[in-house]
Amino acid sequence: MMRNERGFTLIEMLLVLMVFSIITMIAVSFSYRYVKMNQYDQAIEQLRLTLHLAQSIAQKEQSVAYVYSKEGNEIALITLFREYELSWNTPEGMSIYFHTKSNRIRFISNGSISEIGSIEIITPEKTIKYSMNMSKGRLRLIE
Repeated sequence: MMRNERGFTLIEMLLVLMVFSIITMIAVSFSYRYVKMNQYDQAIEQLRLTLHLAQSIAQKEQSVAYVYSKEGNEIALITLFREYELSWNTPEGMSIYFHTKSNRIRFISNGSISEIGSIEIITPEKTIKYSMNMSKGRLRLIE
């Protein structure tokens, strides 16, 4: 006599659950990495905008503007006669360092950088170095 069985065995269900769990773990790890890399890219763009803002403030106010890094985690822009114009923190795991004589970038009244140097951006994935170069009155970051 033959029995008519319907449904899945416990082993089949556990196998499907295990495959589903592995796929979910892989997807979550890739999405987390993508989000972190996106945060790092946004911070690099914010740094570029901060440098260009400091340059334009120095030119507009015919003054001196400084951009510096506090312990690699906080970027600040200040002018000679004012308090902070702008301050922001880097994402967790990211550090930014300025390698100049005074460990800051100083823009003088014509918008030029007074000290040539480099910027080092450290993330868990990679390290990026930019050299600062003034050409035709514009700030250029050369990787």
